[in-house]
Amino acid sequence: MDIRLNRLSIRNFQGIKEFEMVVGGKNASIFADNAKGKTTIYNAFTWLISGKDSFNRADFGIKPLDENGQEVHFLEVEVEAELLVDGNPIKLKKVLTENWVKPRGQTEQEYKGNNTAYFFDEVPMGATQYKAKVDELIGEEVFRLLTNPLYFNQHYKIKAGNKQLTDWESRRILLFEMCGAIPDETIIQMNPDLAKLPEVLAGKSIDNRKAIIAQSIKKLNEQIAVIAPKINENMRLIPEVGTDYTATEQRLSRAKAQLEAIEKELVGAGNVAQLYIKKQQVLFDLKNQLENVKSRIFKDANKDYQKLTERKRVLESEKFNKESLMRQHQNNIESNNIIITANGKERELLIAEWKRLSAELQNAQTMEFVEPDEDFTCPTCKQELPADDKEKKIAELRANFETQMEAQIRQLRQKIDANVARGKDIATKTTELKALNDRAESIIQEIKKDIEAINAELITVSAELDKPTAEPDYSADAEYNELSDKIKELEAELNKPVEDISLELRAKKNAATSEIEECNRILNNKRVAEEAKARIEELKQQEKDLSVQKSQLEGQLNLITEFIKAKANTLTDIMNSKFKHVKFELFETQINGNMVECCNTLVNTNGCWVPFTDGNTAGKINAGIDIVNALSEHYGVRVPLWIDGKESITKLIETESQIISLIVSEKDKTLRVEVEP
Repeated sequence: MDIRLNRLSIRNFQGIKEFEMVVGGKNASIFADNAKGKTTIYNAFTWLISGKDSFNRADFGIKPLDENGQEVHFLEVEVEAELLVDGNPIKLKKVLTENWVKPRGQTEQEYKGNNTAYFFDEVPMGATQYKAKVDELIGEEVFRLLTNPLYFNQHYKIKAGNKQLTDWESRRILLFEMCGAIPDETIIQMNPDLAKLPEVLAGKSIDNRKAIIAQSIKKLNEQIAVIAPKINENMRLIPEVGTDYTATEQRLSRAKAQLEAIEKELVGAGNVAQLYIKKQQVLFDLKNQLENVKSRIFKDANKDYQKLTERKRVLESEKFNKESLMRQHQNNIESNNIIITANGKERELLIAEWKRLSAELQNAQTMEFVEPDEDFTCPTCKQELPADDKEKKIAELRANFETQMEAQIRQLRQKIDANVARGKDIATKTTELKALNDRAESIIQEIKKDIEAINAELITVSAELDKPTAEPDYSADAEYNELSDKIKELEAELNKPVEDISLELRAKKNAATSEIEECNRILNNKRVAEEAKARIEELKQQEKDLSVQKSQLEGQLNLITEFIKAKANTLTDIMNSKFKHVKFELFETQINGNMVECCNTLVNTNGCWVPFTDGNTAGKINAGIDIVNALSEHYGVRVPLWIDGKESITKLIETESQIISLIVSEKDKTLRVEVEP
């Protein structure tokens, strides 16, 4: 659809008292010195279409001002335009009049605001119907985008739900709307290196899978971090380097053989009776039994140490899980508090709005119709109208007044009802969130108690584990004490002085016995060291397995990053193919290599692509025209394109839109219009 301006007339709009230009749908230039009304013409045109000025402001001064800067009253503001829609003329007109009312019992009229009359193709209608008619031609936002070449890069902002998006987010969404979505499957098919990506995603979105992998890597790092301290704990159980257990076992064997020989020699040297020999054999058997009992006691003591180690691991795992659950509830409380704060601010705004609406409703309900006191004179013959015509006219004015007031009161009540409903909804949601926070806080306190109990037990267990490894208390075992007593009793009998027993043999026997005890002590520690070494190897293998898992996840993360880069390049290429004089940068690469979304407009200035904000005036205007051309193609409509500051541009790029140029001309003290032939 091609919309062009055929004629525009303005009366009492801002600084223009009377103005009319007929351009016949052709390109036109408006010349004037500064502050002579060029921008006012543009404001009048945008106000006629959308109710806003050229800067997208709905609240702006429309009426003329006197020399003191005050509004001039008792004037009608009128703007009328004839548009050519695919060659067919359509007239749009707005007339703003002041509403003066004489309150009951007063002689002076009071100013009660303004009324606006709307005409679409000469048919009078209300504001809503007028807007609907204009929207059938072109929506307000599309109108803004297509009439102002700078609007897209300097003013365009939209909302997503209740969230006001930034300017670059708004531009990005519109550009993607122009290009259409590109399925992820298409990007993968275009890049063979991404063939394994669907397997990695496993039905999840890119962002969701990326978040899952990042969380998994974080957990693996936490698991890897606790392995080194555990290895160090077991390293302390291993004796210093240099302990030769094989040599110790050989020493033990030699000492036992030596002791046996000495004892036999002592028996033979004393030429004792056969009973002495039997007692010696019994003593030997008792000592073997005692060694077996000591071995059993040592094993039992070592089992307790392993139980403590396992208990410490279980406690640490429980503590980790409790702390994770507590952080989750704390995060939930923080998120809920953000929403509660936002709800509080919105409720304050609703209360202020309710007060304003209620005041307007009360004012509207008390408003009364005041009959005009001026004469009714025929505009043609200048004679006063008959009385019945006056009454008819007054009845018509009264009906119009009552209809307008009823509509206004109904609309205000609807707004108040909606305001109250929204306030109740916010209050309900806030109460629910506070209840959830109270419940979460209660759970957190319970978790803290559990963690305190775990920490107390960990301190006890760790203290036990940190104690140096010592020989078990053999004397606490009944069987050990019984055998020891028997051995002492039997040794006392056998050690009684006998004939031919020398002091030298006794000294050798004591030395052999000490050697045996020393070797047994060293060999008893061997089992603890071997189990510690086995645990260390197990932990190292666990660390290796976790590192392999981490490496695999990092590979998946790198694959996702490559996909994001490929998609970014593809989208950027497709986007830029729709434009001739501008480029768009849709993704930025951070220092850490991550891709983040953006939307930067680049303008070709002297062969170099620079950001839109750094371009010169001509570059910005031509870039805007290029964008308008693409958007016009996208929306399937063209409207008059207004170029303010055209005197700074030597050449505009080609466009099929009608161009209205506003040009500063010092010699033109009044508005002058030139229409292209």
